[in-house]
Amino acid sequence: MSSTTCSICLATAQARGGVALMAPGCCGAWYHQTCIDNVIAAGGRNCPMCRQALPLPAAPAFPIAAVPNVAPAAPASRGGIFGFFGSARNNSALPPTNNIRAAPFYSSAVSFAPSVSEDLLTAPTVAAAAAGTVAVPTMTVSTSPEFPELSRNAREEFYARVSVKYEDLEAISLQKVPVDIVCVLDNSGSMQGSKISSLKKAMEFVIQTLGTNDRLSIVNFNSNATPLHGLLKMNSTNQGTATAAIRSLHATGGTDILDGMRSGWSILENRKTKNPASCMFLLTDGQDRDNTAEKLNLARSMKSAGTSLFVFGFGTDHDSEHMDAIANAAEGVFTYVESDNMVTDAFGGTIGAQQGQSLSNITLSLQACERDVRITQVLSGRYPHALLADGRAASVSFVNMFLGESREVLVKLSVPAVTDTVLDYELVRATATFRVQGETAAVPLREAQLPATCVVQRLSADRLNPALTRDMEVDVQLNRLQITAAVDSALKDADAGRMDAARATLTSARILLLASVSHQAKHLTALSLLQEVDDALSRVQSRAEYDRGGRAMMQECVSSNAYQRSTYNKAGRIAKFQTSHSASMQQQASSSSHP
Repeated sequence: MSSTTCSICLATAQARGGVALMAPGCCGAWYHQTCIDNVIAAGGRNCPMCRQALPLPAAPAFPIAAVPNVAPAAPASRGGIFGFFGSARNNSALPPTNNIRAAPFYSSAVSFAPSVSEDLLTAPTVAAAAAGTVAVPTMTVSTSPEFPELSRNAREEFYARVSVKYEDLEAISLQKVPVDIVCVLDNSGSMQGSKISSLKKAMEFVIQTLGTNDRLSIVNFNSNATPLHGLLKMNSTNQGTATAAIRSLHATGGTDILDGMRSGWSILENRKTKNPASCMFLLTDGQDRDNTAEKLNLARSMKSAGTSLFVFGFGTDHDSEHMDAIANAAEGVFTYVESDNMVTDAFGGTIGAQQGQSLSNITLSLQACERDVRITQVLSGRYPHALLADGRAASVSFVNMFLGESREVLVKLSVPAVTDTVLDYELVRATATFRVQGETAAVPLREAQLPATCVVQRLSADRLNPALTRDMEVDVQLNRLQITAAVDSALKDADAGRMDAARATLTSARILLLASVSHQAKHLTALSLLQEVDDALSRVQSRAEYDRGGRAMMQECVSSNAYQRSTYNKAGRIAKFQTSHSASMQQQASSSSHP
C-alpha cells in the first residue's frame, strides 16, 4: 500500500485536501485519522489490514502532507491492493466509515508543527544515553617549538605549535551515541534526473545505516519547505516509512533555502525529548541569496544549541560562497559534491565522523611562561580566539570535536633576551577543558590529561647547531595557513575577474610549499596541500573552468583547512583531516552505491 493512500477508504492524501495519514505501527499500513477513529468507535480493536491488535497508544504517526513537493501516488484500485496480498480480502466485516463520531485515536507522537511528529524517547533510553560510556573520553595536549634551540638574543617572531587531540580509543569508538538527524534536501526543478536519483540513493544508505535509537527527519524544499516526516526512530518499520517517503520525491519548483532551514531547525529546536547528539544535513544545487542574515542567524542558533551543521553544495551551479557562509556561521564545514556518484559517499563519511561520543565546549588555554615572553598572534584559522592586551595569555574555542580529530594552533611569540644559558626555557604552557556530548552546564568541565609546556634551550650563538631545521609539525602548519590564505585570496581575485592575479598568488604559494622542510620530507599533509594548490591553479586557468565547479572546489579547500575537518575525501586525494571512522563509513557507502 502506498504511504500516501489510506488502506480503509483507498483515497490518497491529496484526495482529502491534504489530510495527513498515520500508521499505527503494526504492519505499516496507512490510514486517515478519521478512518481509524471510526473503526475504533465501532468497536474495532484490530488493524483492518493485518488483524493484529492496534497498539494503545499507537506507535508514532508519520504524516505526509499533500503538497506539490511530494510525488503523488496514483489512486490504488482494489485489484491492485488485493494483488499485493495474493488474494481478495473480504471487507464486509469492516464498519461503515461515515456518520460516526469517535474519540481520536491518540498516538505517542507529540506534534509541534502541522504534519510533523516526533517519536518520543523512553525514559530508560534517555537515561542510558545521558549516562554515557564507562570509558572516559581522553583529550591530550602537546606542543613543539619552531626550533629546539634559540639564541640568547631577543627574537620578535618565534612560532610554537599547540595541538589538542581527542584520542581514538577503542572503548569510546564502540560506544554508539544516539543522534537526532534532520536532512534538509533541495528538490527544486534543477534537481531533475540523475541528481534527484542519486540523492534518493544517498538517503537510503543513511536510513539503513542509522541505529534503532537514532532518529531521522526528512525535510524537502523547493519554492517552499515540506517535512516528509518528523523524528522517527530508525527501526525496521520506520526505515521502510522513511524510504518510501524519500522515494516519493520529485524535482519541481524554485529554491527557498531559508524555508528549508527554518523547517528543519523547528523540528530540532522543538523536540520534546532529545538524543545526546544532533545534526542537520543541508544540501542544495541552487542559488538563493535572499534573507541571508536570517540564514546566518539560524546557523548560529544551531551552533549555540550544540547542533552540528553539514552543508553540501551539489553540482557546478550552486552558490558556494553563500553556502560556505552558512556553514561558517555554525562552525561547520562546506563540502562540494561535484558529481552525482559522490552524494552517497559524502553522506556516508559524514555519518561515520559522528561515531562514538563527541566532545563539546572545548577551550584551549595558553599562558606565557618566562618573564617578558609575550604571545603576539594566535593563528587558529576560523576558530575564535582571545588574546590579552599584555600578551601573557590567550585562548581558543572549538564548538565540538569528533572522535579521532585534532586541532593545531600556531602562536607567534616575542621572546626577550637572556644573559645566561638556559637549558629548559619555558615559552608557553597549554591546557584544555571540555565537556562530553550531552552534558549540561551543571556538569563540571573535564580537563585534558596533562598540561603541555613548550620548552627550548637558550644558547650562545657559538653553541647553536647550524644544521637545525624548522620543526616538521610547525612547518606543516605554516604551510597549511599559507596555502589556505593563498586560495582564499585567489577566490577573491577570480570572483572579480582577475585571473592573472589569482594564478600569481597560487604560483607564489606553491613555490614556497615546494621549498619547505615538510614537503621535502614528503610529509603527507604537505603533499595533500600541494594537490590542493595544483587543483586550484587548474581551476583559474579560465573563467569557464572557474565557474564550472572550480570556485566550489577552492571554497571547500579553504573551509576544510580553516576548520581542520573533512568528512569526505575525494578520490585520488590524500586525506589529512578525515578520521578513520569517517573514512570507513565512506568506503561502506561507496561499496553500497558502486557494487
